[in-house]
Amino acid sequence: WNLDQERREVVDSARLQAQTAYEKDLVYRRWLSAHGGVYVPVTDRTQPNPYLEHVPNRDVDTPAGPLTLVSPATVTRQVHEMEAETLGVRSRISSLGPVNPRNAADPWEAGALREFERGVLEVSSIQRVDGKAHMRLMRPLIAEERCLKCHADQGYRVGDVRGGISIAVPMQPLWAPAKMHMLTLSVGHGLLWLVGLAGIGLGMRKIRRQQHKRIRAEKTLRENEIRMRTIAADNARLRAEQAV
Repeated sequence: WNLDQERREVVDSARLQAQTAYEKDLVYRRWLSAHGGVYVPVTDRTQPNPYLEHVPNRDVDTPAGPLTLVSPATVTRQVHEMEAETLGVRSRISSLGPVNPRNAADPWEAGALREFERGVLEVSSIQRVDGKAHMRLMRPLIAEERCLKCHADQGYRVGDVRGGISIAVPMQPLWAPAKMHMLTLSVGHGLLWLVGLAGIGLGMRKIRRQQHKRIRAEKTLRENEIRMRTIAADNARLRAEQAV
């Protein structure tokens, strides 16, 4: 029971980390959406987004050089890439009908997105990512008025589920300290079992000694009874012979 509780606590801790990461992503996405995105210098990594060609003033010239509009989705993806490199937590936005094919849902995310369309608010489970156990959690992204600047041409309306944020928290860093605690629990319970077993063994030995004493006492009592009966019979026979 203790080991099962320890496992549950590790899983709950991983789920809480994923939920916190989702809430953090949602806050800065809303900030970005409220400002219609953000303009950044054009670099090798950040090129004008071809999926924003329909957005007015996607590219602007400034005395410092050209700037291009970066959507909340692009900012989120780049932040997620940095987060994966530094923290090991993998996050991504995905959709069943993405503007950018890079945001296409994988099979697990696709299943979660279909659950969201049926009213489910969160999907989570332990899954293997690149051969390692991760807590995968996904929550929906609901279309808001400010989101329609980039997504209105897809037919979304306010309140629609237009995708989700998927978080994958590695389980190994959480399992490492938990395993030490579980080992301590196992050793403690093992020692308790051995002490209990030794107590049972000593108790059985004491009971056996008492049984042997009782058996010897009963045997002695029976022998004495037989001896007394024999003596009584001999006395009776002697009295009978003397009477004759």
